[in-house]
Amino acid sequence: DDLAGLLSGELRCDPLSLALYATDASLYQIPPLAVIFPRNRDDVRTVVRYCSEMHIPMVARGAGSGVAGESLSGGVVIDFSRHMRRIVSIQEKSVVVEPGVVCEQLNLKLREHGRYFPPDPSGSWITTIGSMLALDAAGSHSIRVGSTRDHVKSLEFVLAGGDLISAGLEPLSQLSTYRPEPNSLGGDSQVSNHKRNILTRLVRLLRENERLIHERQPAEGEQHSTEVLGEA
Repeated sequence: DDLAGLLSGELRCDPLSLALYATDASLYQIPPLAVIFPRNRDDVRTVVRYCSEMHIPMVARGAGSGVAGESLSGGVVIDFSRHMRRIVSIQEKSVVVEPGVVCEQLNLKLREHGRYFPPDPSGSWITTIGSMLALDAAGSHSIRVGSTRDHVKSLEFVLAGGDLISAGLEPLSQLSTYRPEPNSLGGDSQVSNHKRNILTRLVRLLRENERLIHERQPAEGEQHSTEVLGEA
């Protein structure tokens, strides 16, 4: 009732919808409180903010093909695969997509441009890009092309308070002195402060564990060097 009328997408609390989303490809069964099909980022921000304020757990869902129950929640399930599946833009070496885009559908479109998105999980005909990011999906060619994280240029995500943040790769040497651009993210100083706090904590975490990271990370020759989009 609280969310009714606030969303462009759909909100489902009927017994049939809850039963359908109580299962995925795993052996588990957890009925959610509600299922939401957002149409845009504003819907996502509204839901995340509400769940945070009401202390309701939530989980993002794509195709529901996970075998470990990661698509299930006793709280709110946010299904991105119904509406948020647009390929926003295609550049020479990168592509901007919404989280509900299916991997194989993306590659069918990219083939028209002589490109492809390299990670190839076994269920690529149903797997969404959002779930590939969440699970760092790889595939049979991961030794050569790496996993999903090796092909991410930037991410746009929503914090618990509903703030929208965009983040990409930034040199560690610059993180401790990070200063947001005056007009970045609409000039929202609160969002800029959130991002600065996250980066400051990240720098502290990396520096405190610098020795362990150098001991455990792959040798330089074993690391992948790949483009966001491969050549067809």
